[in-house]
Amino acid sequence: MPSTNKTPHLGLNDWNLTDKPEMADFNEDNRIIDQAVSSRIPNREFLSAEVISVDIGNLRNTIMSLPRYRNANLTINVNPGTITDEIPIDNFDGPGSITINGAGALSNSHTVRNFVARGNTNSLVHISGFNCSNTDRAAVNIINEGTANIWLRFIQSTNGSNTTNANRGVTVGRFQRAFIFDSLFSNKHTVISGEASTCDITTGGLQGENNGNIFTIWNGTCVRQQAANTVTGNTWLVRGNGAFIQDQSGWYVQNGQQLGPRVINNVPLSELQHLINSLPKYLSQNIIINTLPGTIDQRISIERFSGPGDLIVNGSTNTLADTHNVPQISVRFCFNARVEFNGFNLTNTDPTIWALYATNSFHTRFQWMQVTGNGGRGALAYRVPVFTANNILISNQSTAISVSRCSQASVWNISGENNNIGYEAINGGILSLGSSLTMSATILRREGAGGIIFPIINA
Repeated sequence: MPSTNKTPHLGLNDWNLTDKPEMADFNEDNRIIDQAVSSRIPNREFLSAEVISVDIGNLRNTIMSLPRYRNANLTINVNPGTITDEIPIDNFDGPGSITINGAGALSNSHTVRNFVARGNTNSLVHISGFNCSNTDRAAVNIINEGTANIWLRFIQSTNGSNTTNANRGVTVGRFQRAFIFDSLFSNKHTVISGEASTCDITTGGLQGENNGNIFTIWNGTCVRQQAANTVTGNTWLVRGNGAFIQDQSGWYVQNGQQLGPRVINNVPLSELQHLINSLPKYLSQNIIINTLPGTIDQRISIERFSGPGDLIVNGSTNTLADTHNVPQISVRFCFNARVEFNGFNLTNTDPTIWALYATNSFHTRFQWMQVTGNGGRGALAYRVPVFTANNILISNQSTAISVSRCSQASVWNISGENNNIGYEAINGGILSLGSSLTMSATILRREGAGGIIFPIINA
């Protein structure tokens, strides 16, 4: 029989010691919860991820037989073995990612000749744990124009001669983005090569020896070293205007010259947008803007910056405060430059806009921000390969944080209350939840149409 008491919102059974629960009572509670949750989820296609296992000898044919448009994420776990095949990963599209797993560390257990990734305009491609035996081409060759995000980890390639031009570790083509971590390259003519202009390459944990060039990059190509690399070689070769390399200390090196920051102090909020508009769109050095307290009703917009420099805008310092008040912050089309905002308070009651908005930009970071109001939207990252949000309070928003087509989004130290949807990952968005997440929401975690949310981890 039903309970004597009921919960205040959904009328679920609230048992006491004298009640006598029956199975039908629990089934009715489940039906009510299912109906309540489904009514808050828009009509959006939710597909389960697919996981398959294949022998390494069947890997090439398996990949070639897959449908090119991927709605759901696909993971291919490859059994150990050695083959001499080139593995093509060509022209995939859609919100679903493709992950190809070999060994879980640097190893010779999964050996192929090399990988070639072409196109893959929207799909995220992950390749991990393979030894590439090539001596006459790149271990991983990422070619053709597109906006693909390629993640490489535990890739090993040690054969060849550092004097043979064709023998390379990874080549990255025009308009491509590549993330290359924890890999071993030795005896290469070039370890990482930006073969054409305007590609973005992020590296970390690379090792190896007896290489010729470590990096060879061309016009507009950006190489960032996110973590220490111990790979050795003779030179960093930078060719053409706009190419740059960020070294391990965070400084940018362009044509051998180390570029220091430019600091602009005491900027009134009312003059901030005018100052941003007056800056050169190509940032050859870091620019740090320190603003004065105040309140404005004008959106702050940063658009179409590029180059080796960061653009950092500071309000309050390392604290949540109501001293620097703006209605919206927008970062758009900053393909190479990293943009960071610190210490602003935003009030948003408009359900059609996002208080913090980043789109089509390489690396955006929001920290020490407050977003409050009633029924607005918090923070959106769309087509932002690297997105970070930390030390942020978001309350009373229809959606607090949403990522779409982001390959590396992470949040931590997030607080707030009375949000409808807490964390949302859709259309190929990959969101990592870090520590100290105390934000309350009706739906705390939500995945759909190729989105992935990683569980809470120690950050």
